[in-house]
Amino acid sequence: MPSAKGAFMAISAGNEFEDRNPTEIPAAIANKVNGAVSVAAVDRAKNHAYYSNTGAWVEIAAPGAPFRGFDKFGGVLQQTLDVNVAVET
Repeated sequence: MPSAKGAFMAISAGNEFEDRNPTEIPAAIANKVNGAVSVAAVDRAKNHAYYSNTGAWVEIAAPGAPFRGFDKFGGVLQQTLDVNVAVET
């Protein structure tokens, strides 16, 4: 169990909302795992993120990709992003 070691586990609800919003089994059963929660995504306006799966089993939402970009999958900017790191070619 995750919490037996003092860990917290966030399980993604999935990123296929535009592809019939399938149920992601690990997230759907997260409430049965001590220390785990299923997490959906919201955009900057705190609205449902266009790609984030939904369902009665989703327990919490967190900031996700604020834009569509790169390709049909969009992009997510994380706090760990270091814009000063040189890109090797």
